[in-house]
Amino acid sequence: RYCGVDRLTDIFGFQNPIKISSDVDFPEARKVFEELSRLGFKSPILYGGALRDFYLGKDFRDLDISLNTDDIFSECPTIEQIRSWVDQNLPHYNLNPGLGFTTQGIKTITDPKTYCHFESSDTHNGTKLDLAFETPQRDLNTIIFHADCTLDSIAMDKNGNLYAHPLFEKHAEQMLYVPLKTLEHRNNKTLEQRFNKVHLKHPHLKICFPEYLPTDLLPDDKGLMWKKTLEVRAKISQKMDDILHSFVHE
Repeated sequence: RYCGVDRLTDIFGFQNPIKISSDVDFPEARKVFEELSRLGFKSPILYGGALRDFYLGKDFRDLDISLNTDDIFSECPTIEQIRSWVDQNLPHYNLNPGLGFTTQGIKTITDPKTYCHFESSDTHNGTKLDLAFETPQRDLNTIIFHADCTLDSIAMDKNGNLYAHPLFEKHAEQMLYVPLKTLEHRNNKTLEQRFNKVHLKHPHLKICFPEYLPTDLLPDDKGLMWKKTLEVRAKISQKMDDILHSFVHE
């Protein structure tokens, strides 16, 4: 469980992203997609912070792109093979292993056989890359619903089609940073650091934990369901408090 009831259901009960735009004109992304296509990648997916900032009219730092290693390798590649391919085919981006890189190539969140990041150490024509080489590649649904918050729950395919969490547009309009981790698994320290980083670029952004999100900011059916969920959680929490209190007094 990473983002709600299961991998593809968030804490509000949403399971599918929505298409919010077609044929988006994002020149920097288009150029990179074209280059990756020439190199053999059939289904690159741009996601996360760059799209969020682009949508909100701000400068972006780098492009996070998911790639399917099956497009260029006949079998699951080793990390060394990916490194060699990067050095040979994308030397101008000065890509180096990033935080997602391990010698075994294992990433436990989505648990593909190979998952490693290569990040640009500087820009090429104003663009920095953060490439995630994945075997198997995550789909749009998984990428969007594994984001830290609704504002990061956005992705674009190679054709410029933009997909996002069903609450993305509303929260972008309201400038709300709503975490998508479950209440039980949320790391508040890490969350605060991530929010502060985004807040520097978007000073009007406000953080709102899901348990405090007004139900009128949700569709009617989800708002009612979320209200009931919070009521159940409150009852469970009160029951646990009562049990602990009884132990103390015994």
